[in-house]
Amino acid sequence: MPTSIIPCGHILVVEDDPMIREALATALRRSAYQVSCAEDGEEGWDAVRAEHFDALITDHEMPRLTGLGLIRRVRALPLQIPVILTSGRIPLHEPDLPRLLSPGAAFAKPYSFGALLEKLGSIIGRPDLTVSR
Repeated sequence: MPTSIIPCGHILVVEDDPMIREALATALRRSAYQVSCAEDGEEGWDAVRAEHFDALITDHEMPRLTGLGLIRRVRALPLQIPVILTSGRIPLHEPDLPRLLSPGAAFAKPYSFGALLEKLGSIIGRPDLTVSR
């Protein structure tokens, strides 16, 4: 009898690089998450307003709306959705970055999918998540 995986959280991945977006979505699905994807911050903003997500993983440097701009909009709603910001250049100069990311984290690219999945599990209440490397 086939077994089915019950999704343990709905994650929105906002990433303009299609290879990174698909690789991250695949890693999340293999860890039993339901995943929706957006190609830029504006598309991500539309998704956040349209449905419920348990966490948001967003790139920072994207066309139309940066990841930080997206997070600012999300926090203005206000939604306390956990956020993971990824970027080759984390905007550490932004004084409100710690407040905007809470609850959440920032990961500098290149990052380990395993480390990101572990952090995600801890911030959305899956500390028992084991990640195969």
